[in-house]
Amino acid sequence: MNNQQLEAYLHQQIPLTQHMQVSVKSYERGLVELAIPLAANSNLHGTAFGGSIGSIAILCGWTWLNAAATEAGIACDLVVQKTEITYESAINEDFYARCAGTDNEQWQRFVHLLQRRRRSRIQLAVDVCTADSIAARLIATYAAKLN
Repeated sequence: MNNQQLEAYLHQQIPLTQHMQVSVKSYERGLVELAIPLAANSNLHGTAFGGSIGSIAILCGWTWLNAAATEAGIACDLVVQKTEITYESAINEDFYARCAGTDNEQWQRFVHLLQRRRRSRIQLAVDVCTADSIAARLIATYAAKLN
C-alpha cells in the first residue's frame, strides 16, 4: 500500500479523518507519519485544538499497528484501550504525528499472545511534531482481537 492508498483507506474507514484533513506524510516499513493542517484543527486561540492533537496521535499509532498486523498476515480488530498524552508546547503551525512502532521483542510478544489467546495488547509511543520540535507525546495501549 502506498501513501495515497493508505490515505484513501483512512478517509473511507474513519470519516473523521476527512474532516481533520489527514494526509499521509510518510508510510514505510516501521514508520508512519500523518499530517494535518492547523487551519482545520485550531481552537479559539489560533493554536492546535487539543482534541485534534490527541486524535492524530491515537490514529497514527493505530495506523502503524494496523499496517504491521496486515504485513504479518494477521487479521484482527484493533482498538485503543488506554492513552496518556503530554502536551509540551502550543502548536501554531501545521503539524504531524510520527509512530516508529516498537522493538522486535515487544512485537513478538504481542503476536505470540494474539495467536495463543486470540487477544493481545501492545503499547506504542507517538510524537506530535511541528517543523522544528516535538509538541506532544502520546503513550497508548492498543488491544487486538483475532477475527
